[in-house]
Amino acid sequence: MISPWLSIAGAALVATSIAGRLVTGRLRERLGQAFSDEHVFCDVASIGPGEPFAEAIRTAISAVDVVLVMIGPGWGSRRLDDEGDYVRMEITAALAGDKRIIPVLIDGTAMPGRDDLPSTFTR
Repeated sequence: MISPWLSIAGAALVATSIAGRLVTGRLRERLGQAFSDEHVFCDVASIGPGEPFAEAIRTAISAVDVVLVMIGPGWGSRRLDDEGDYVRMEITAALAGDKRIIPVLIDGTAMPGRDDLPSTFTR
């Protein structure tokens, strides 16, 4: 059951690992049931074939209230250092838009520390 305190106009789900993708799919389904699918954005599931991926991400992130970032084992692999990485792009857009970011820790993954994140992610 989705918590009754969560009231959103839209949410985006960002998976940072393969394990995160599995959980993201289930969470997307549950949030879609609770809030309707049009209020839940999940990059590979929400972006149509041929749509400009980066533009679709920026547009979607600007339209949501909450961004849930799935953090699983092997979550970063320092791919977040690559400015062209889509996960980094999603998180950067959320930070720039002052969105509420909720980390979702998967399979016992520890909360990343400041040193684990690109300097542009820390406020």
